[in-house]
Amino acid sequence: MIGPGKAINSSYFRVICPSVLGSPFGATSPLSINPHTGEKYKASFPQIIPADMARCHAKVLDDLGIDSVHAVIGSSMGGIQALEFAAQFPNRLDRLVGLACTHQTTPGSVAFRRVQRRAILADPMYKDGNYTPGIPLEGIKVARELGMTCYRSREEFDTRFDWNPTGPMDFKSATFEVEGYMDYQANKFARLYDPNCYLLLSKAIDLTNLGRNALNLAEGTSRISCDTLIVGIKQDLLIPIQEQRNLVNILHSYGRNAQIVEVDSKFGHDAMFNEQMQLDVFSPLVQKYIEKQLVDILPHEQHRYSSL
Repeated sequence: MIGPGKAINSSYFRVICPSVLGSPFGATSPLSINPHTGEKYKASFPQIIPADMARCHAKVLDDLGIDSVHAVIGSSMGGIQALEFAAQFPNRLDRLVGLACTHQTTPGSVAFRRVQRRAILADPMYKDGNYTPGIPLEGIKVARELGMTCYRSREEFDTRFDWNPTGPMDFKSATFEVEGYMDYQANKFARLYDPNCYLLLSKAIDLTNLGRNALNLAEGTSRISCDTLIVGIKQDLLIPIQEQRNLVNILHSYGRNAQIVEVDSKFGHDAMFNEQMQLDVFSPLVQKYIEKQLVDILPHEQHRYSSL
């Protein structure tokens, strides 16, 4: 989606994609050194919320000498950060694109993540966050497998995988094809993701609430004043489409220029990470929206999706 000639065309736009606060991939996180102790923060890292992440992104712009940007774009947790940024810094962006995101989490999605965190915390090897570095925990594997069941849809699982047994028929074994797939995804994720970072960010998503430090949720959400495109996935189990509808309805009630596009996909919440869905659906939507007021200055060949 990002690159020369792509939906977010880096031949024209200068694209800034900072790592998120709390992430194990380059940002300040539980893996960072606590200057007061000289050791890693681990589980003592303070709990953050999406509003903190948005303030970090604003600080990045400050350090780069950038007052405002043409667009802020994000999906899932990135979309939540985009909403927070737009609400906190309404004068620093012209438009917002949020994919499969929400302005306030609901008990149903909190319940999913609660069980995922419990799987990690119950692992004896977690040791209150003082686990041995480099050794994947079984708990985070279970958390990932549970996550897969709410990031996708029953339709995808039932059409993608064969029902006929492919392995030993005992309760310790991966008897079915889908079990082997879940094992693979869990092992891959556990090698890459730090458990303390996972717990921190999981709870941060639970704490999503644009109504914090506002009169109420509607007033907090109304602080988003820029043009806004929200894209929701009808089969999303993690962030149901009704949450995006509620978000856009609030913006409309305050006279904001907001629109929602509802997408059908058996890939559920993870549809935005599916290559074919990106190519066929999300890229055209994003490109058209961020370029629609730039027709007179963008090169003609940019407008591949002008008819959509």
